Amino acid sequence: MKTDFLTSAYIGLASKLHRVALNLLRDGDEAEDAMQESYIKLWRSSAQPESADEAHHRLVAVLRNECIDRLRRRHDFVGADMLPDSPCEPQQPDEFDSIKSELYRSLPVAQREVFDMATFGDMGYEEIALRTGQSIDAVRMNMHRARKKIRELYNQRQCR
Repeated sequence: MKTDFLTSAYIGLASKLHRVALNLLRDGDEAEDAMQESYIKLWRSSAQPESADEAHHRLVAVLRNECIDRLRRRHDFVGADMLPDSPCEPQQPDEFDSIKSELYRSLPVAQREVFDMATFGDMGYEEIALRTGQSIDAVRMNMHRARKKIRELYNQRQCR
C-alpha cells in the first residue's frame, strides 16, 4: 500500500524532520506541529509517494515549505541581529516632497530622461532605447545608476 511508504518514512525520519523544523522555526512545539501538518498534507494529497525514497524527499520538501509558510505568517524574516544599531528617524511626507525635486534634479540628463520615461511613462527599456537612440544596455545602466544615486542621496538626507 502506498501509504505505508509515507508512514514508514515519517517514523524513520522523525528525528531528522524535527531537527530541520526546529532549525528553521526555533520553537519545539511549532516544529512538531509543522511535522504533523506536513505528514497530513502528504497523506491527504492525491499523488501518494511510489517508493520509500520518494516519500523521504517529499516529506522533507513539504516540511521545509510548511516551515517557510509559518515564518511568513509570523513575519519572522528579519532577526534582531539584522536591524541597524541606530535607525534613522523616518522622513515626514511633506519633507519627502520637498527633497523629491532636489533628488530628481541631481541626476544627469541622460539618467533623468531614462528614469522619467521608465517610472512616469511606464515604458519598457526597448521603447526607451528607440526613443532616446541609446542601446538597451545603456538604458539599463542609466536606470540602474539613476536609482542608485537617488537611493544614496535620499539615505544621506534621511540620516542627517
